Amino acid sequence: MTHATALIEYLQDLTGKPLNDDLSNRTRRVLLDTLGCGLYGADMRWTRILVDATPHAAGDATVLGYARKLPPASAALINGTSAHGFELDDFIVGSFTHAGAPVISAALAVAETADASGERLLGAILAGYEILGRLGLAMGHQSAEKGLHYTGLLGAVGAAVAAGVVRGFDTNQLRNTIGVAASMGGGIKAFAQGTGGMVKRLHAGRAAEAGVLAADLSDRGFSGPKDGLDGDFGLIFAAGGDDAEPAKLSDGLGHDFMIYRNWTKLYPCCAALHAACQGIEELRAEHNLALDGIARVQLGGNQRTAIQNGSRTIDDTMAAQYSGPFAGALALVGNAMEPAGYTPDAVANEEFRSAMDRIEIVTDPEVDAAYPATLGARITIELVDGKQYDRLILHPKGTAKAGVSTDDVENKFRILAGTRMNAEAVEDTIEAVQNIERPDGLNRLSSAIRNVTNAA
Repeated sequence: MTHATALIEYLQDLTGKPLNDDLSNRTRRVLLDTLGCGLYGADMRWTRILVDATPHAAGDATVLGYARKLPPASAALINGTSAHGFELDDFIVGSFTHAGAPVISAALAVAETADASGERLLGAILAGYEILGRLGLAMGHQSAEKGLHYTGLLGAVGAAVAAGVVRGFDTNQLRNTIGVAASMGGGIKAFAQGTGGMVKRLHAGRAAEAGVLAADLSDRGFSGPKDGLDGDFGLIFAAGGDDAEPAKLSDGLGHDFMIYRNWTKLYPCCAALHAACQGIEELRAEHNLALDGIARVQLGGNQRTAIQNGSRTIDDTMAAQYSGPFAGALALVGNAMEPAGYTPDAVANEEFRSAMDRIEIVTDPEVDAAYPATLGARITIELVDGKQYDRLILHPKGTAKAGVSTDDVENKFRILAGTRMNAEAVEDTIEAVQNIERPDGLNRLSSAIRNVTNAA
């Protein structure tokens, strides 16, 4: 038995019975968070372009933020893109994967079409997080550092499992669906350049779409390799690095749930920059720091951050969200939690540019040693008068180890969803997620998320 087979059999058993209260609560939380990200991302230019380009065939699956329903694959494509559309969607620490956008977009689209129960939806989401997170761990981090975007490359597998669980696939059908999906993902990290464009957002959408399609094909008899993950020439061996460890697919099953590692993002920028933003904001507030009194700011991260997040060329929003100097400057003179701040126009401001010029990114040995299990930072602010303030943050706000509550997630949802819903509809959606396991739970949720204002 391969490690992947052991994982699939475990997931089959897990989703065949009710979830315990803790897993249910955590899964409802990621569902609400992803819906908020999707509603906020629905009005972004990249999502609107995709909506215009997608055939408007009639279907039963909700398109977040829009007054229309499409076939499940099309809805998953758009919702996955919008949920990943502003660097606010969740992230599985150590796995290099954003699970919510591909997994929940696929699961919800198929569940609405199949008239599945809310309980089945939660089980599918949990299974998708579990296999996607574990697959990211098993791949190792070398390939991600080289430039493969795991959310796009591996997200199709997580989405396919979620879609298959919703459909009630048995173990053999799930193995086959995974085998099909393993050939359907893709994505490179060229978006981390100063001219990142819009393509990163699409990676999660295409993964969600691919997962829905893989499940549909499998259900119709289309076959794939049975060991597409850790068999000969499987995804791990074909695309993983020298540090790939297939055994991580099955290590700690039933104890080390990937959803326990999930990071609810509170800053709309690359996860590698959150600790730096938090540290700057804390020191700035604690010592009442003003820019004219600051000589320089040193952000000590892992070696990868110094390479991936050091650009000072800011031609678009994607570049701003991946730039350590930009995000650090926003934390220094603005509000790094405010999505509207990540615009290339900011660098035209003399004060902002001055703040960016004072920020240096270096490799910190302690932070680097803790990578990739943590994405931390050591922040050092040196004043003009010679004083120096330091802060080490290994577990930023929103990570499981730092602690994130249901209230945190609900408040984030209110802010994001409030851009597309009135206050009553926002609260109805929160209540619908809370009660998703009731007999009419999915219908109530579908109704709630369709109640949007200014919908296209």
